[in-house]
Amino acid sequence: GAHADLVIEDLYDPAMTIVSGINNPLATRRNLSLNDLVQQQWILPEVGTPMRSGMETMFRRAKTWPRDCVVESSSIQTNVGLLNRRTDLLWVLSEDIARYFEGLKQLKILAFPPTPGPSPFMMAHIRDRTPSPAVQKLAEALRSVAQKITTSKKSMHNRDTRSKK
Repeated sequence: GAHADLVIEDLYDPAMTIVSGINNPLATRRNLSLNDLVQQQWILPEVGTPMRSGMETMFRRAKTWPRDCVVESSSIQTNVGLLNRRTDLLWVLSEDIARYFEGLKQLKILAFPPTPGPSPFMMAHIRDRTPSPAVQKLAEALRSVAQKITTSKKSMHNRDTRSKK
C-alpha cells in the first residue's frame, strides 16, 4: 500500500461520551435517547478536529442533528466553564477526559452509550530503520501510558458494571 514503508501501532482509542454540567436536568436521567439529546443546546468541537468529525458521523448515522448549536469551541477549560454556567448545554468529549472531570465533580457523563472515538492515538516509524535510543525511550513511555490508561479504563468499567447490579 501507500504506507508500506511505515509501521503503524495503535496505542489508545478512547470512546466519545456526551457530557453536561452537573446541574443539567439530563444529568440525573437514565436511559436518554438521541432525541432527548438533540433537543438541547450544544457546544460543537471546532471544524476540522477529530471530535467534530466523530460527532458529525454519530449524528449523520442517526439522520439527525442537534436543534441548536450555540458555541463552537475545542477549549476544554472554556467548555467546562460554560457547561457549569448554563444548565442547557451538552458537549461531546473523549471518555477518559470526561471521567477525569466527572471525578472532579465538574461534568456529568450522560446516560447515553459511548460511541467509537473519531481516531486512535497512533505511533509510526519507518520499517527497517532502527530508532535512536531517545526515540526508543519515548516509544516505550507512550506504550506504557497507553497501557495504563487502557487498564484503568477497563477496571473503571468493571467497577461501574458491578455497582449497577
